Amino acid sequence: MKIFSLGLLMLMFSFSAFSQDCEVKIPELTGEYEGKCKRGSAHGKGKAVGEDTYEGNFKKGYPDGKGIYTFANGNVYEGEFDKGLKAGEGTMTFASDDVPAMVGYWIDDEYAGKDKKVHNVIDRSTSIKTVRFRRISGDANQITFKFANQGKPVKSSNVTFECPNAVFVSGTDFEAVYSISEFPVKGNLIFRAAGLRTANGSSDFVSGQAEFEITFRGDWEVTVEMNNNE
Repeated sequence: MKIFSLGLLMLMFSFSAFSQDCEVKIPELTGEYEGKCKRGSAHGKGKAVGEDTYEGNFKKGYPDGKGIYTFANGNVYEGEFDKGLKAGEGTMTFASDDVPAMVGYWIDDEYAGKDKKVHNVIDRSTSIKTVRFRRISGDANQITFKFANQGKPVKSSNVTFECPNAVFVSGTDFEAVYSISEFPVKGNLIFRAAGLRTANGSSDFVSGQAEFEITFRGDWEVTVEMNNNE
């Protein structure tokens, strides 16, 4: 009886692992799925065949992790994915021999180049502790500058971004937004912001500058963290 029960459990596991009811959430991969499932979605190692074909790691129904994606037109991407999008290191080879392979790094399904790092601080004043970069999306080409002290937003004034590709759009006491006509972009940020704390706990406004470059297009948020004497 125990042997029969064990065999039945193995059969049920096998059926669940190769069930057509295991959802793949990329329309071009909808068709046949063979692999691991979790809560009704492809999760773990698997292979999905539809208009396109993908074999590799899945997470919650999406290609996620390392895998090989073969497009209907014969192009093949082998590399890393994040929630169904090419993200990280990978290589795209094309069906046409006339088109060279694209080797390097990908962000939000777009080729970002051969360098992993798409932003770099060239120089900064001693009033700055660090400069943080965050790509919000690829929907707009702009940079929003923000300022912080011990991780909390602080007021700024006289914010200027010296860059031929940048045009000031809007600003408040806490941020300044610049539209970017073309990437890569390289410029020098000049400002005054709340920085070093005085003995009574108040924050003096101090001057600062940071020269940096961003090589990949998008809607970026650049946060300048001020130094603190505490």
